[in-house]
Amino acid sequence: QDMKIAEPMITVAIGTADIRGQLVYKPISLSVLPAITGPWSVIDPAYAALIDPAAIPKTNTLEFGQFAGRIDVHHANIDVGIMAFMGHMSQPSFAIRLDPSTYQPVSIQIGYTRAFLTGIDAGFAAGPFTFMSEAGIWISEDFDASDPDKYNNACVYKRDLMSPYPRARSS
Repeated sequence: QDMKIAEPMITVAIGTADIRGQLVYKPISLSVLPAITGPWSVIDPAYAALIDPAAIPKTNTLEFGQFAGRIDVHHANIDVGIMAFMGHMSQPSFAIRLDPSTYQPVSIQIGYTRAFLTGIDAGFAAGPFTFMSEAGIWISEDFDASDPDKYNNACVYKRDLMSPYPRARSS
């Protein structure tokens, strides 16, 4: 039940059979954060004690709003889409401060990196097979990769081949 949290969003879509555009605005972000204490905690209690709960960013505020847009084009058995997203990475970043004499952690700070994603995806159907691919680039607020507490820029991609499973025959 802890994971079932409603998230407000406004979405607008317009298009025809061959082209479609969509805009989405989420005024807050319900980002991923592992449980720090309690029965669901996956963090060693010694390290959890180094995290100040009051310093964890409150992502359910307008400061963490997100915006995305997408355009899809469909022709015959080919689909192509371009997309853009502006918001924060959903996975937290961890800044671990070490004692310079012992190299033991003395504090852990949790943050969320602001980022922009742009990408393209394509799909092609051929008989029972569907070939799909996606490629994109995350552009981080730490563009020059000088802050070890933030996520860096990253290229992302994915390729898929889908085919229906054969139907089971009954005797």
